[in-house]
Amino acid sequence: MLRLAPNLQVMRGGSGGLIVTARGLSGNSDAQNFSNKLLVLIDGRSVYTPLYSGVYWDMQDLLPEDIDRIEVISGPGATLWGANAVNGVINIITRSAGASQGLYATGVIGNLTTDAGVRYGGRIGDNLNYRVFAKGHRNRDSSSLSDDDSWRAQGGFRVDWAPSEIDRVIVQADVYGGSRGQGSGAREDIEGHEPPSRIFRTS
Repeated sequence: MLRLAPNLQVMRGGSGGLIVTARGLSGNSDAQNFSNKLLVLIDGRSVYTPLYSGVYWDMQDLLPEDIDRIEVISGPGATLWGANAVNGVINIITRSAGASQGLYATGVIGNLTTDAGVRYGGRIGDNLNYRVFAKGHRNRDSSSLSDDDSWRAQGGFRVDWAPSEIDRVIVQADVYGGSRGQGSGAREDIEGHEPPSRIFRTS
């Protein structure tokens, strides 16, 4: 999806790695210089890692059908948006739980990539909607000479509650785990979680 934005460059750095950058400033990992000058938000929450202020793009795995829109802002935006918004801002906004009701499943099978996901949305009473999802992804070696295959599993939920006509409460969280090869180096195990976050909106 981000390839549709004319001011962004999206590249694949091996079997499991992705690089998204603006203005061509993708960094140089050998020189400990990373693509870390782009603020990335998902539903208003920054998703950069404190390790190097960049984003592990392969860990931000959402069902495309649950994305409502993606806002891309070009140019320096640190004055308005804060830290990391040096080259621009990417704001990914997901659909409300009430807009993703029922059961949905998706799958992709290829010679190098396998991807599957399932999501269920439901309602409790008149004011509370929820959805839960699970997703799995597998990338095989990008060439016969490399050992960079990777796999990842991820799951999460979102709850939208409207206690009154003007108040909105959103609670969401997810957890993921996986592993990827690094050529001649040892495999890298990946795990993490996004703790439950609450977003209160009063109109």
